[in-house]
Amino acid sequence: MVMPQCDCYRHEACSCDGARCALCEYDPRHGTPNGYGNLRCRCEECRAAHADFCYDRRAVRMERPVPEHVHGTPNGYGNYGCRCQMCSDAWVMDTLERYELRQQGLTRCQLGLQAKPIRRR
Repeated sequence: MVMPQCDCYRHEACSCDGARCALCEYDPRHGTPNGYGNLRCRCEECRAAHADFCYDRRAVRMERPVPEHVHGTPNGYGNYGCRCQMCSDAWVMDTLERYELRQQGLTRCQLGLQAKPIRRR
């Protein structure tokens, strides 16, 4: 994949020292969620823009009703603020699983695991 380059005449490496950063020091996309997410820049400006973007998205999610497919998952509890019994149980189970894996020095990614929803009918 070819990473985009800026059009400036003085292309200098970004100060973030990110090995996969595609931004030039003078690129106007610094300080944007695009700089962090798509162009992999980890400078303070891009990190702050990404954090602000995530905060805003979470606020929007919290104002909406919780989607039905999210109930019974850790996502429902953590990202949507749902405190129903199913979401609470899923959050507890997920937290315990992560704790046990950490005690063994493992992660879900190392084991190829994904969080699974707990559904009671």
